[in-house]
Amino acid sequence: MATFTLTTGQNLFNGSAGTDVFQGPAGGSDSLKGNAGNDFFNIQTGQTGLIDGGSGFDTLFMVGSTNNAFDLNLQILGVEQLIMEAPSLLATAAQLKGFTYIGVSNSFTDFELSLRGAGGSLNFSTSYTEPQHLLVNAELTTSAVKIVGSTHSDEIIGSDFNDTLKW
Repeated sequence: MATFTLTTGQNLFNGSAGTDVFQGPAGGSDSLKGNAGNDFFNIQTGQTGLIDGGSGFDTLFMVGSTNNAFDLNLQILGVEQLIMEAPSLLATAAQLKGFTYIGVSNSFTDFELSLRGAGGSLNFSTSYTEPQHLLVNAELTTSAVKIVGSTHSDEIIGSDFNDTLKW
């Protein structure tokens, strides 16, 4: 297992064929590539650039109870699992679309997901199985969204566009 320590400057890291851990402060526009293996990206507030998990089952862990927003300049590819410590997340549909599992690692009763930027399609019916009540708010999107809720009694607030919302 290789560990890659981020700095506040620009980081260009290419992981190994095995399990890699990327961790440290945000700073410059980073390029973090896990390549093969089941990689872990422990991300702090303000992370920008590219996170590419590559092959394997990769995890993005949002470190800290106040780390609750993906920077608009963060591109996420090939990462299957998102784990949140914070009770909320501000993100674009494009940043969330590749996650097959969204987990919440806290004791709050609710998890609020606010969408911004371009709309898109998100299906939480299999990706969100946490006991926390899910609230999805798409009021900040700039185009229509198509959202399928989880198996819980979610709250979904659409955008100002022609949305498709399903519970």
